[in-house]
Amino acid sequence: MKYKNIPDLYLIKGKIVFRKHITVNGKSFNIWKTLGNPEDFSENELIKIVTKLRKKVYEKILKFRDVKKVEKNSVEGVVKAILQEEAGKTVKHKLKFESEPIFTKEPTFGEILEKFFSWYKAVRKKSTYKAELKRSRNLIRFFGKNFPFLRIGTKEIEEYRIYRINQGTSKSTINKDLRLLSTVINRAVEFEWIPEHKLYRKPLLFREVKNERVRYLSKEEEERLLQVLDSGKNKILKNVVLLSLHTGMRLGEVLNLKWENVDFKNKVLVLFPDQTKNKKRHVIPLNKIAYKALKEQETMKLLKCPYVFHRNGRKIKSIKDGFKNALKKAGIEDFRFHDLRHTF
Repeated sequence: MKYKNIPDLYLIKGKIVFRKHITVNGKSFNIWKTLGNPEDFSENELIKIVTKLRKKVYEKILKFRDVKKVEKNSVEGVVKAILQEEAGKTVKHKLKFESEPIFTKEPTFGEILEKFFSWYKAVRKKSTYKAELKRSRNLIRFFGKNFPFLRIGTKEIEEYRIYRINQGTSKSTINKDLRLLSTVINRAVEFEWIPEHKLYRKPLLFREVKNERVRYLSKEEEERLLQVLDSGKNKILKNVVLLSLHTGMRLGEVLNLKWENVDFKNKVLVLFPDQTKNKKRHVIPLNKIAYKALKEQETMKLLKCPYVFHRNGRKIKSIKDGFKNALKKAGIEDFRFHDLRHTF
């Protein structure tokens, strides 16, 4: 069904979709683009998006005026087809409010953050979204939600650095906060929520930051920890630790592991791009200990559960308490699960 009578916009399965049917040189094409959820856009924003796309098409018309051949399955061919169809036409659907800003008055920091995370939630993994939303609280505690967004400048950035340093925060963590703030500023300008910002695409981070903390298990500590895990009833915790210790995998990668990632025949794990931090495919070899840990998990495998590590068919979200107790029993201090990667 058409969405709010805006040309070429439809509501399909709860999503706003841009759909256009064209015919060029006797060939038909359907152009689809999913924009997102209805609650993520105002009517004005949607019309502005459509208008902007049409304007870009109109500006490029002359470049493709002489296109004669269009390949059926070629993305480039489809784009050229759209441009060919639009040739000689005027953009009829102009906005009377086109030059009006998204905000009628100077936006606050809280208002911009709300729009940013509405977008961020739709384009990032749930875990990443939650982590950055949590990180934004550090910025909110300092600036406050009502602080004028356009007033954030180099002076405020330096004050924030000093504020966080006085809290005992590492420069690496402060940089993560500032990287989020920089992304918010850049997107606010690029998405035209604001006309401009003095910190747009400006460096905000500390330079040459090195994490001084490099913690790993000594041979004695590793033996004590494994002894505690071997004697305990929580075999899942033991296998999670063993797998990370002998592959260098992150906790999130281990807990998100599915049986489709496990190749017992070739003794490797294959992690797909959506399962890794850098969005790249990883092939991880398994040594005897890691292989044995997965084989033990296989005895707990449930037909309807895709996850390697689960409790009663439900994915395990955290092992924090169990790991903390194991460290305490082993007499190990100042150690985090992530430090197992350093030991590896």
